[in-house]
Amino acid sequence: MGICRSKHKDFAEPSLYEEKQREAAKHEGRHLPPEPTPAWVDPGTVSRTTGSPALADACIVFVLGGPGSGKGTQCDMIVKKYGFVHLSAGDLLREEVKKGTELGKEIEGIMKEGKLVPTDITVKLLREAMEKSTADTFLIDGFPREIHQAQVFERKVKPPQLVIYYDCPEDVMKERLLKRAQTSGRADDNEETITKRFKTFLECTIPVVEYYERKGLLVKISAVPPPEEVFKETEKAIQRGCSHRTNVHEQEALAA
Repeated sequence: MGICRSKHKDFAEPSLYEEKQREAAKHEGRHLPPEPTPAWVDPGTVSRTTGSPALADACIVFVLGGPGSGKGTQCDMIVKKYGFVHLSAGDLLREEVKKGTELGKEIEGIMKEGKLVPTDITVKLLREAMEKSTADTFLIDGFPREIHQAQVFERKVKPPQLVIYYDCPEDVMKERLLKRAQTSGRADDNEETITKRFKTFLECTIPVVEYYERKGLLVKISAVPPPEEVFKETEKAIQRGCSHRTNVHEQEALAA
């Protein structure tokens, strides 16, 4: 499958950085230097090559899309129907910011610049949230945002069973975000930061979409129609990628 792009000039013409990212993606993992084990990993209980033993049987779905593509809305609908646990990388980071810790202050500064938070921090927060849960099906929203994040997550936790990409033109996403800014109170919901986020998404996350497309794990869905219509396609993707888990959760939901 090819990647549908907006006709908007910024999305139609890839930057030099994006081309370099694509070239690197062709050789992903082959020339990366050994990565030191982060301090938050207990080498006595967690293997760098086998991921998290506690999550060995988990079903993980990555949900990707540009800022304002409606990922969160679709995740809410998936949770309601199938009982998945929804983890938003952005929400976990913002929660850390609210705590007022030194780590939170560092994260806040990075987010205001529209840049990506270091991989080790994001993977740490996601993994901790998953291991604390008693569930075995997870939606991870807005992650991974670059190929390195995907590779680290696969190594430290496990690979996903499915990756859903909500494809949406930049002008549509920008309109949605500016409307949300009127009530969200989020530091990154302003026009200047939104523009930076679009640039980061284009340069870093589109190569992730292509990475999982090559692996045969990607399902691309147009995010332009109303949420209910988008969800019809989302249901098809979930049923194809996680049918062995969703049937059980649907039955439990009906019984409840």
